[in-house]
Amino acid sequence: MIQYIKIIGKETGILTPACFLPHNQIMRKTITAMLMLLLLASCTAPDPESEEELTMITEEEGRSIAAEAMNYLGIPYEWGGQSFWWEDNPSVDCSGFVINAYKTALEPYGKTLPFSDATVQGIYESFSEKTDSPIMGDLIFFTNGADTIPDHIAIYLHAEDGIVYFIDASSREDTMKVLVRSYPASEPMILSYRRMLCRNA
Repeated sequence: MIQYIKIIGKETGILTPACFLPHNQIMRKTITAMLMLLLLASCTAPDPESEEELTMITEEEGRSIAAEAMNYLGIPYEWGGQSFWWEDNPSVDCSGFVINAYKTALEPYGKTLPFSDATVQGIYESFSEKTDSPIMGDLIFFTNGADTIPDHIAIYLHAEDGIVYFIDASSREDTMKVLVRSYPASEPMILSYRRMLCRNA
């Protein structure tokens, strides 16, 4: 009769024949790898319903975001700046400005951003969805030249007669502040219109 030895424990109940126990290093590694695969197979898969559900902003929330963004008009641009407009000597960069406007505007709706801080590229790739019909408060991503990697972000206001109006923290030497600007809708630097994803607080 083959003697069986329990080698994993009561939780798994996996038994291995004693005559198959390794007598050299190669067999020991092989059996260890097989047992690890058995353990992984027995693990419970994640529950999809437990994953965080993100939703896009609504038109009402978008209008509130645009209104909040207007409070930043004239605030100086500074790379890495993340001040709120009511703070002493505030300064913002393009992503800091957008994030702060969103944070404040979404709070009355019981919503938050799914991140505490993010780069322009991070928001573009992970926390927004492309839209072909932008609404007030949506995001505009810009790129310098033919590159497909965004390097600037702004808040969309509206479009009229082929002109797109937006508010942003501009790093141009002749501006270096938050202001309302406009570009032709055909401007090659406009990479994408996207809608921010948020979560219920």
